[in-house]
Amino acid sequence: MKSFGHFRRTRVRLQRLSDARYFSGWCIDVTEFQVIVSIDECGDLVPKQEFQIELFGQKHNLTARGTYSVSLQNNLIFNVFKGPDLIPASENARVSVGHYPCTFKWEGLLGEASVVDISYSGIGLISSSQLERTSHISMVISTPEGEIKAEGTVKHCKRAKTNNQEFRIGVALNFEDRISKARWNALFVKLLAA
Repeated sequence: MKSFGHFRRTRVRLQRLSDARYFSGWCIDVTEFQVIVSIDECGDLVPKQEFQIELFGQKHNLTARGTYSVSLQNNLIFNVFKGPDLIPASENARVSVGHYPCTFKWEGLLGEASVVDISYSGIGLISSSQLERTSHISMVISTPEGEIKAEGTVKHCKRAKTNNQEFRIGVALNFEDRISKARWNALFVKLLAA
């Protein structure tokens, strides 16, 4: 049996083949025969619907074709019937994290957020603050590797699917100092290896 454990906690994109609708979530587990995905909004899934599945890793993506089997809470189980195959990575890997606290400063105002995913050069936040696209923010993130100071540019900000009072914010990062950059790299590598 092949091991695909390094894809756990990475981003997953699903495309339902019957109507080409896309869904995205996070990989909980993957084997040659099954992919388990955590997803916030799964809509009208019916068992045996066929999906194209793509998991985004650091050096490779994993693609497979499978059928939706069952959902347990927010976890969807897909049975793989074609693949899985490794292809060259098409974007930076993103890893789901356990809601690290973050404070940020934007246009002179202070705000709070939870870090929900990270990549080598970006961060995904959930916050009650709505930030303007292309605006500049500075932030302090509390992580197991220590405090990380960074600045960034808001790439997107849209209402969170799970809570209409919160916003999902994507930020491209620049680090204020060597130590913060080293801590970020150590955190990212550790999470990818977990």
